[in-house]
Amino acid sequence: MKIHEYQGKAILREFGVPVPNGDVADTPAQARAIAQRLGGRVVVKAQVHAGGRGKAGGVKGVKSIDDIGRALGLGQFDTTRAVFQLMQSNLVSATMPRPVTPVAIVELFNQTMSLVLQKVDEVGGGRDVREQLASFATASGVYDALFREAGPRRDGTLDPQRIADNIEMLVGREDSPKMLTQWLYEYATFAMFIAEPLLRSRKAKDGQPLSHNAAFSKHIAELLKPLAPD
Repeated sequence: MKIHEYQGKAILREFGVPVPNGDVADTPAQARAIAQRLGGRVVVKAQVHAGGRGKAGGVKGVKSIDDIGRALGLGQFDTTRAVFQLMQSNLVSATMPRPVTPVAIVELFNQTMSLVLQKVDEVGGGRDVREQLASFATASGVYDALFREAGPRRDGTLDPQRIADNIEMLVGREDSPKMLTQWLYEYATFAMFIAEPLLRSRKAKDGQPLSHNAAFSKHIAELLKPLAPD
């Protein structure tokens, strides 16, 4: 038996099973009216006999605070507060857009690496991590050429424009964003791989245990998501 999601909810509701409030719309105007009736915070789902609707684009979100505000008729402050509350309750999540130019890719990489090295420096493990990263870069056969005259600096960051020039010379302009994303993602994830044991086992220089390591690892993973393979 094949039924749509809204039909399944109706059946469950008949038997007293709690289900989220919702309704069916055939037009944008109907969807807006339903959203207003339900309080203005909704998700629009395509009603089709298929799985994977989120990946296929059948579950629609909105890209910016301004877009959400326009859809709900709210100002920027009220919209921002509402989205923040939903994120705090884990009802929605926000992800950074995938960078599309080499300079933007390096800037995101720099943000991640500076945080990682700052954290390992706090526990006295920065030297170990930098040495292992240098060995990894040389052994790979890729990074010495990619990083030529671009770093990494002590804080782990690279010169974005120099990297953009280097990657174009290595693989050509067309393949530059794809290959740079792959190589910098692998480098950054390796950095986090060798950093995590240090963060778990060592104490900060002031002798106090370093807290929130799990939260830090999660934060780094979120930062790296736009560089992760599809």
